[in-house]
Amino acid sequence: MSQNITRRPGKKGRIYQLAPEPTTGVNFGALNCSATGSGAPAGTTFVNKGAQLFTNVHVQLIFWGLQWAGAPNALANLVINAVQNMLAGPYMSYLAQYGIRRGSLRGTTFVTDSDPPNPFSYSNIGNFIIAQLDADSLPEPDADWPIAYCVVMPANVAFQGDSRFETVPLPPGTLSAVVGANSNIIWNDYDLGDVDNDPAHYLWVGSSGSAPTQANVDYITTVLSHELVEMCTDPNGGDGIVQAGVSSGASQVGDPCTGICDYVRGVKVQSYWVHNLGDPVNGQCVLPKFYSVRRTLAGQNIGGKIRPPIPSLNAWITSRF
Repeated sequence: MSQNITRRPGKKGRIYQLAPEPTTGVNFGALNCSATGSGAPAGTTFVNKGAQLFTNVHVQLIFWGLQWAGAPNALANLVINAVQNMLAGPYMSYLAQYGIRRGSLRGTTFVTDSDPPNPFSYSNIGNFIIAQLDADSLPEPDADWPIAYCVVMPANVAFQGDSRFETVPLPPGTLSAVVGANSNIIWNDYDLGDVDNDPAHYLWVGSSGSAPTQANVDYITTVLSHELVEMCTDPNGGDGIVQAGVSSGASQVGDPCTGICDYVRGVKVQSYWVHNLGDPVNGQCVLPKFYSVRRTLAGQNIGGKIRPPIPSLNAWITSRF
């Protein structure tokens, strides 16, 4: 097996205001969002640059680090259940406006023989995904396209920082403002009768602790939900649904909406941007808690009248995205 690897650096990170002083044992920034938080600033607009978007994305959860060792790991199990609930509910339903249907949990992978580098970089995550693909520890990108490799980091490592958003190297005692990111690498694999040259799309999220508490689950799902909707709407980092007038960095659908988060089906998630129906210029940050016929079916051809039997309107709407 040989490789010719092309890597993209982490092309964007999501930004949060840091706590005044880092909390002992927590090496990722604070999430300053709430149900009544601030939405996108006036004048925010998004454009579609035409890239193929991810619909019905298959989420592969990957828990990396010694923190996740033990069978079963209590916090990991809570996260897995929360992600299943998030994907099964209406959270992703407004993405139907972009032609994106909701995702599903494909599986979970535990890599607990060692910890990530501390501090770690964007390239460390890409190299990790390549190593796991080479070791046949993960499904290949074309095995169930599209796959989102979602890496959940342990709480005892820190991100090295991103010079686009903060001073790097970080000043002593300072946490990076970046608590998660999405990106991709090209995975090349040459086997007899099977030549692969596939993009592998991944995201990583930080952890706020190792105990199986609601707060620690909330931290992970808030960041993961944000990065997942951004991956689906802009898989390649800049040629999908992106903010107009922002050339790099924080320009995806979740970035102007980081101030708003709340529980959907008992899972804490972050809001994202959608256009106003019938008005591609104006829009808003949304956090779907219920299925909306108006938004779910916007611009879709339903093939004439809705014909009985319809055992459940929610089930019928669900089948449309």
